[in-house]
Amino acid sequence: MNLITPKLKDSILRDFVISEDVPIDIEYDEFASKYSTSSDRLCMILEQFEAMNLIKLTPCIGSCFIQVTAYAHYYISHGGFTAQEEILKANIEKLGLELETLSKQLEPNLLDKAEKIVSLGSNILNALNLFL
Repeated sequence: MNLITPKLKDSILRDFVISEDVPIDIEYDEFASKYSTSSDRLCMILEQFEAMNLIKLTPCIGSCFIQVTAYAHYYISHGGFTAQEEILKANIEKLGLELETLSKQLEPNLLDKAEKIVSLGSNILNALNLFL
């Protein structure tokens, strides 16, 4: 099964951004096969792009026209979806380290609460590692 990954979304969006066509006319099945994905997954990706204001989508039967926004250029030039995932992961790791440091500085009566918070942060980080 081919999952929708940040790398896949970045590849598709990057191709839109560098395209000289205005608007971009794509046929779903043909375009999806270029990325080894299904047309259903491609539609989900395009809907997300539109919701994020990266593209304006005009659907047709079996195809669509795509107008790339300036925000798409900005988003890709700043690392796209892959960078967004890495920043999230780094921030959660930083939060875990800060919580660990804080727990070492607390008085004994607050230590139990701090350990619970550190454990929660650690669990969140472990869960994120499964998705990133």
